[in-house]
Amino acid sequence: MNARRKLRPGWIVGSAVVGLLVLAALNFETLALGAAMLLAEKRPALLSDAHWQDPSSARRFERRFGEGSAEQDLLNWLAVNRFVVDPAGRQAHRSVESLPCNEGIEISWTSDGSGQLRTAEATVSEAGCL
Repeated sequence: MNARRKLRPGWIVGSAVVGLLVLAALNFETLALGAAMLLAEKRPALLSDAHWQDPSSARRFERRFGEGSAEQDLLNWLAVNRFVVDPAGRQAHRSVESLPCNEGIEISWTSDGSGQLRTAEATVSEAGCL
């Protein structure tokens, strides 16, 4: 009689797995959205502190590409981060398809003619949300 009352470890693990599967099935949409957000494209790390429509908030970008920095370093960074660059206009842009909102990033800069940056500005903006 005591043997029948003892729960076997296999039954406990099996019950827990079934419980978790039921919970996942009931919350499938929430879990799918969460997974999509975790796996979505992110903006470049150098712009992680930038707020929408506030170029002065991109402090990490500003420190990296401040006055006197090499223009070629900026151009290399833009290429690595898949920006579409207009070197003659000294502008670049990129779309980041993310969740819950897509973002547009605009970069503009000026140089002194000898390859040194005078200014570099990054503007991040909302480009459509769920």
